[in-house]
Amino acid sequence: MVVDAGRLIAGQYRLIEKIGRGGFGVVWRAHDQQLDRVVAAKELFLPAYLAEGQRQERRTRSLREARSAARLDHRGAVRVYDVVEHDDGPWIIMEYIKGRSLEDIVKDDGPLPVDQVAEIGLQILDALRSAHAAGVIHRDVKPSNVLIGEGRAVLTDFGIATIEGDTSITQSGFVMGAPAYTSPERARGEQAQASSDLWSLGATLYYAVEGGQPFEGSNANQVFHSIITGQPGPITRAGTLGPLIEGLLQKDPAQRLTASDAALMLTGAAQLGDPDKVSTLPNRRRPAELPKPEPVRKAKKAKRRWRGRPLFPLSLLAALTVVVVVWSLQDREETPARVQTSVEKTRSYVQIEAAPIKGQAINALAFSPDGKQIALVNQLNSVALWDVGQRKIVSTWATGGYYATSVAFSPQGDHLATGGYDGEVRVFPMADPEHPKRLAGDIRNVRQLSFSPDGKTVASASSTVRVWKYGVKKPPTRFGTDQNYFAVAYEPKKGTLAWAENGRVMLGKETLSKSGELVTWLTFDQSGSRLAVADQSGNIRLFDTATRKPLVTFNPSGHTVNAVSFNRDGTRLAVVAGNQVTVWDTAAPQHPVATLDGGLNLLTTVAFSPDGTLIAAAGDDAKLRIWRV
Repeated sequence: MVVDAGRLIAGQYRLIEKIGRGGFGVVWRAHDQQLDRVVAAKELFLPAYLAEGQRQERRTRSLREARSAARLDHRGAVRVYDVVEHDDGPWIIMEYIKGRSLEDIVKDDGPLPVDQVAEIGLQILDALRSAHAAGVIHRDVKPSNVLIGEGRAVLTDFGIATIEGDTSITQSGFVMGAPAYTSPERARGEQAQASSDLWSLGATLYYAVEGGQPFEGSNANQVFHSIITGQPGPITRAGTLGPLIEGLLQKDPAQRLTASDAALMLTGAAQLGDPDKVSTLPNRRRPAELPKPEPVRKAKKAKRRWRGRPLFPLSLLAALTVVVVVWSLQDREETPARVQTSVEKTRSYVQIEAAPIKGQAINALAFSPDGKQIALVNQLNSVALWDVGQRKIVSTWATGGYYATSVAFSPQGDHLATGGYDGEVRVFPMADPEHPKRLAGDIRNVRQLSFSPDGKTVASASSTVRVWKYGVKKPPTRFGTDQNYFAVAYEPKKGTLAWAENGRVMLGKETLSKSGELVTWLTFDQSGSRLAVADQSGNIRLFDTATRKPLVTFNPSGHTVNAVSFNRDGTRLAVVAGNQVTVWDTAAPQHPVATLDGGLNLLTTVAFSPDGTLIAAAGDDAKLRIWRV
């Protein structure tokens, strides 16, 4: 069907002009007449000559794109507002980014300076790390999918992204994505993984700084052959980015630079640029989760060594420059008690642990009711029990299914529940964790779990809220509408269930509040008298559960809050956003009581110990951090 400018889509979106075209659709600049804002509307191609199965595949792909991007809340990833049907075809309504693609910038203006490419790389890498933590692999990172504008670099087009738990869409067995930016393992027909996106990022940065593709060929097959068997083109302009690009373009995923190592090297390269030079990114803004590094300083008495993967041979001067900067950052990351505070003394919050846990990113943690153990779940589908007294892991077991993203102890400490990207909940008896109770799943990630005070019921938040009496063979009770965004928590004394659907918060059968912001986390204090509600815009609202009235609202950082936790008496609230834990006085949250530094990595989970003397946090660097209060 031919769609012209001026048409009204789904009764709400007025098309203005075409601004882009890809293999699967056309992107229009449009006006949202209901909310009076400019949006980008992507029309998915569904040609009449396609067989019904192919048309269904295209529809499914559009929904996948929307679900992939809508799952993310990151400055470096384009936001998806809506998915609509118009004249039997799907449309995706997205954030409108005013700017040019990285591909067009290099074509029009030539290769970019090293420090500007490093800035762009930092922001796209940060978006990828956020996507990977959410179970999303992009699979099509390339210069035309990187938009530069409005002070930021934005990764677009999740149309061929994969989500953990989704049925594979293979397009009749073809390898999807631009050939020149397709990793060797994918060119061989193997499964995409997070490191595949890192290879594509390396090829994209090569293009930005060198002005051409790292692997050439007259057709897709020749390009794939070059990627699999050949070496990238000469690196002549990359300077301090040379070792990074070589590290990302390693053919063996096991030898490829990790995201953490890449972030350190990009930060160093960006710092070496001229701060007075006009940047491709206005105001030279950096990702919120990657703080500005401190200046290079002398090593302390205990000498530090570079512990990442070996740097790859380029010019000695370039390699040594990057190593010096990274060495300094590594030293900074390992220094204990990195605390900034405006009220209490720094010594009030002392880091006593920064232990690496075997495996990938730690997605969630929970203290046992007696405070003696911490349960950790990660992307390797495993539970690890950390003994607080012995300061080591004392037990591990597999969760099964897709990797776990949430965890909770029963109040009695005799059961542990986990939830994952397959939407299923598994309840493990602590006396026999090898034989869990499997609770049939949902179609989306389990974001939060909570046990009732008697420990006989567990509630899960995914595409609906489900309440399971896991010792009884009966279907769960469900709340909410499929595909919305949920959070859930049991009041610890009376057992009243609080749950959120998008921006609406329910306490029992009463509506506690309505907001336009998606709720990301709910938690009660131990007395059950206060409920904390965190949302996607970084707002935290505290409610009095007896009066159902709001107590206070504050915004710690302006970024999505991943988790919050009350201390024992409810006077302090620990908040995870970006790479920091901030601690707030719940009675007067004008300024943070303390800011606990998580290094250069995104933190995703936090918890006070039951007695309030410890704060534990973890994230995508697979380290458990513990501070003594």
